[in-house]
Amino acid sequence: MAKRSFQASLEGIKQAKQAFASKGWTQADLAREIGIKTRQPIGRFFAGQPVDRQVFIELCFLLGLNWQEIAEITNGAVTDEEGISLDNVDALVERARSQYGEKIEHQCGTLRLLDVAYPVNLEDIYVEVKILEQPIPRKWLELSDWLSNSEKRLPERVSALEAVAKYNKLILLGKPGSGKTTFLQYLARACQRGELQDSLVPIFMRLKDFGEDTSNGISLLEYISQELEICGIGAKEVEKLLESGRMLILLDGLDEVRQKDRDALGQEIRAFSQRYYKNKYAIATRTAACNYQLENFVEVEIADFNTQQIAVFAKKWFVTVPKNNQQEGIAKASAFIEKLNLEGDLIRELAATPLLLHLLCLAFDAKVKFPRQRSKIYREALDIMLCRWDAVRGIQRDETAPNLSLAGKIKLLSYLAAIAFERGDCVFEIAKIQPDIAEYLRQLPDADTDPEALEVASLALVKSIEEKHGLLVWRSHNMYAFSHQTFLVYLTAKQIANAGLTVGAGFTNQSLEPGNISLNPPLQATFSTNITDKRWHSVFLTLVEILPNAAPLLQIMKQQIDGLLAKDETLQHFLKWVIQKSWSFQENPKIAAVRAFYFSLACVLDSYLDFALNTTNLEIKFPPLPDFPLPLDLNFAQKLDSNLALTPNFNFAIEFERELRTPDDKIYPALKRLWELELILSCVLNFDLARKRDLALELQNSLQQLKAKLPQEAENSESFQTWWQGNGQTWIEELKALLIAHHHAGHHWQFSHQQKQLLKQYYDANQLLVDCLNSGCEVTEGVRQQIEETLLLVIGNCS
Repeated sequence: MAKRSFQASLEGIKQAKQAFASKGWTQADLAREIGIKTRQPIGRFFAGQPVDRQVFIELCFLLGLNWQEIAEITNGAVTDEEGISLDNVDALVERARSQYGEKIEHQCGTLRLLDVAYPVNLEDIYVEVKILEQPIPRKWLELSDWLSNSEKRLPERVSALEAVAKYNKLILLGKPGSGKTTFLQYLARACQRGELQDSLVPIFMRLKDFGEDTSNGISLLEYISQELEICGIGAKEVEKLLESGRMLILLDGLDEVRQKDRDALGQEIRAFSQRYYKNKYAIATRTAACNYQLENFVEVEIADFNTQQIAVFAKKWFVTVPKNNQQEGIAKASAFIEKLNLEGDLIRELAATPLLLHLLCLAFDAKVKFPRQRSKIYREALDIMLCRWDAVRGIQRDETAPNLSLAGKIKLLSYLAAIAFERGDCVFEIAKIQPDIAEYLRQLPDADTDPEALEVASLALVKSIEEKHGLLVWRSHNMYAFSHQTFLVYLTAKQIANAGLTVGAGFTNQSLEPGNISLNPPLQATFSTNITDKRWHSVFLTLVEILPNAAPLLQIMKQQIDGLLAKDETLQHFLKWVIQKSWSFQENPKIAAVRAFYFSLACVLDSYLDFALNTTNLEIKFPPLPDFPLPLDLNFAQKLDSNLALTPNFNFAIEFERELRTPDDKIYPALKRLWELELILSCVLNFDLARKRDLALELQNSLQQLKAKLPQEAENSESFQTWWQGNGQTWIEELKALLIAHHHAGHHWQFSHQQKQLLKQYYDANQLLVDCLNSGCEVTEGVRQQIEETLLLVIGNCS
């Protein structure tokens, strides 16, 4: 409850000024003697304005005056130091909101974005925030849970504004760059504007600034009072607002407070929130820094951006940041989203974090495309997480782990990433990686090699990297993961690059002789076992980009890929057969592109024929997902020669695939199979890809004869239906007999399952090699030409 305030009468002011002059003091001297931190009450005392009763009495005592003779005591309502009634809380809220509004706009109305030279308006870039009401790290999960469907692990996403309305005391957890500060600024501004919680007075505080004052004995109440006093809101008004539960207190960046101040700050927040429990609170901190619980506070976690949020952010970003007009900005945002959707997982995953989505927008903006070398984006994102994001905001975090330099941390993270990636661990138990970290630390100069000391140091290092940089994240009890798969892949590639290649004296950038290059031991297993593993393809793509000279690596990849089919005589014959068929291509693009075209087409058609001639598949919708989807695989040939898509042969193949996949599903399955087989045979014969052309022509003729037995009326006509009921089963049996007779007649290669897998691996690995060549890596034109010209060729003797 507010105390009565006193003010001096006119005669009292005159006596007080005379006594003050005779003392030879300053107003600061008086404030210090009384024990108050500001001179404002002293100024109000000499101006005849209301002053706190106790301060008034002590001032009179120091000046040698009788306070009862100096005061002008009147009856009436209890007032604050400026004579404002404290009985009408609503009026007090309105006045506080009005007087503090300009400060809130100054604090929260704009954002400074990384590498943008000017602030942007918050409302021009803000995207609605979603939260997880049950933070993922708080869920007790086993390692096997993480290996199952990831979607089942995620709690339901709800609006962050709903959480603010639902809970009076909220701790907002989030990864670095997830939008915690932006959301609190939005809350403060929206509250101030009356858009939400309009009965409260918002106050936004950066705890980094207050944390230092806490160690100097400044309480949260004093800090808030001083903050509002600048805007003309007195301490008594502040206390009245707090006691009435009429403030929205937004405390940002608990993780940014130095460790030595954090415990005292936590105790201060706990005591303050318990005393003024009626108010609404929201505290933002990194998930890793929330090491203790505050009573009655509910923890929620900011969710990653989904595709809708990414699209909204992009539209706002490309209008606001480059200062485009609305039409230009939306057009560029649409191009950005279109290109982003075509990117691999490593780029798309970064877009789920607002800070890194901003980086992607910056990278795309200049040329309306992403950099050719995607590793440049990965490296920049890593740099932001390691140091730049804190540096531009002037944040210095405590080093609670062994004194490891930034370069040392990158080496350690690369070491851990390579181990985790090799094991296939997207999530790993701390007990599993702790020995690896300890072994790394053991090899550092002046390391304490005591096992217990190494264990403590390694655990502290993981916690430090998690809290300071956000590159490792706590997934559940005693389980960690890299925050983004992107960083796992990039750091794995760095570790492999550091392991190195041994290049012999005979190697030149124009030479591809096998004997000139050897793998250092750490790389031997990687290349021999992982060149066919699609999970490793992103590592190889990144690796060729970061090497100063990619030619040795590309040579080794070429050798490994060529050897995939070398031991299978049937597949070597198939490869030779495809090469011979490709010579008939009338157009004249690059010869390797022609081979890639015929390889893809031959594999797809062989798979289709095998399926279509199998009577057990008659009722199954055709074609199922084949090992070689034609439109996708023909992209490989296009990468080697973009003009290939303009040729009649290419368009014929694409039109065939389109027609095959759009039949009338209402017709009988047997009739549908007849139509499909006729279409496949026509394509096979058109490209001369029948293994035995005479047998293919014989089958085509037999199909035409069987088709001639059908009525000429449409399948849905009454007469056709009548005929089918009487003769349909006999006709189906004739079709089955025809399929059985030709299934093993030699129309197609009849590859075993293992051979089909080898062909797919060989194809994918060759496409990987071409993607590496097109990645902007450092390789001479001579090496590029040699590799391209020898793609998909027979290795060794094949008679």
